[in-house]
Amino acid sequence: MHSQLDHGRIRGDTRVDSPSISVVIRTTMRAASTARRWCHLFARTIGQTPFHPRKTFRAWLDFYQTDGVLSVNASRGVNATRKRGENEVNIGTKRYSAAAVLSAALLAAGVGVPIATATNAAASTANTACHAAPSASVGIVDQLASAPIDLLTDQAVEQAATKLGWSYHFVDSNYNVTTALQAINSYISDKVKLIVVTSWGQDQIRAGIVAAKKAGIPVVEVGAGGGNTNLYTAAYNENETQIASVLARYMVTHIKSAHIALLGTNAIVAGTLRDNALKAAVAGTHGKATIDYSVNANLTDPGPEVQAALAAHPDINTFFLVFDDMVVPAAAELRTLHSNAKIYSFYTEATNLQLLKSGQIAALGTANLPLGGVVAVDQELNHLAKGTAFNPNAEALAGGLKYQVVTKPVAPFSLAHTIAPFASKWKSEGYCVK
Repeated sequence: MHSQLDHGRIRGDTRVDSPSISVVIRTTMRAASTARRWCHLFARTIGQTPFHPRKTFRAWLDFYQTDGVLSVNASRGVNATRKRGENEVNIGTKRYSAAAVLSAALLAAGVGVPIATATNAAASTANTACHAAPSASVGIVDQLASAPIDLLTDQAVEQAATKLGWSYHFVDSNYNVTTALQAINSYISDKVKLIVVTSWGQDQIRAGIVAAKKAGIPVVEVGAGGGNTNLYTAAYNENETQIASVLARYMVTHIKSAHIALLGTNAIVAGTLRDNALKAAVAGTHGKATIDYSVNANLTDPGPEVQAALAAHPDINTFFLVFDDMVVPAAAELRTLHSNAKIYSFYTEATNLQLLKSGQIAALGTANLPLGGVVAVDQELNHLAKGTAFNPNAEALAGGLKYQVVTKPVAPFSLAHTIAPFASKWKSEGYCVK
């Protein structure tokens, strides 16, 4: 079906699949006479007189495909230019797909170019207007993927890499140093372009980091923070003291008399820092809140510690869990014991939001840790394409991590929302984005 514009209104089926065409149609609808005038000026510029709409449309595509140069100026504000080698046209202050512009302009001029023709022209433009990102593969080594936030960060790396057409490899080391080192050595042998380490402290896997960097492979740490990171090419991670302090202060402020069981750990730097943040917040209450029970808990099976805490101190009404992988089993044990004690922990993954909705979790401290994974991919793209070094402040420049307390079962961020600005940036740089 044809679509035509008559005195600023479109007749017929105006639905289109290409956003670029849709935008230009709306633009030209507001100035049909200007668009018509521009079509005629273009026809005269290429020496086609008298004006023949379909020949002009064909000539535009030929002009686009042969990489010509065009400058057309109308008397009433239309300025359309395209420089050699570019696949877009400037109209005023905006840029549009070269093939889509004339399609829409002819529509506005009342020529009646079929929508299918315009859509196909824009699709042809889209296929030729971008170029592939430098080829790469990414190796991911997670300290403990049973921690939902770590797994989400891994997925951010995977999805960002896939957007660029890159391959990725993933190993969950399950908190086993030997497994982590074997994974890194395997990635070195496979000649990956980037290694992303999720939550491993550098001292634990020092040999792997040194070997990878010797092979010219950047190694970036994301996720948990707090330890030394000078060996890493870059570290895009969180401030453990800050995220724990935000939650701990909220907790002691909102509970009149908090009797707390601290299920912590001193085996991981991040855990120790969160332990200390809670203790500092409790000390600031001058006795209004107390830590009645503290233990280095099993990260994936804290049920026995929950039971022991309540057996020793039946008046405990609050459990502070330093890691999110403790939450689901701890909540299950509390239900088994028919305890009304509330959980305070970290991150807004789906399981935690469900427990927040049911009332077992009272509050969650959170930040968008997956951002660091996407930043790592973006920095590797810059490194491959331009030879630039990884910017240690790249995460902050991308908006940074905002530490907050969540008390309603709604996640403040998502992977799609996190990746979208980077995908737009890559498109604007000319890369084909899947």
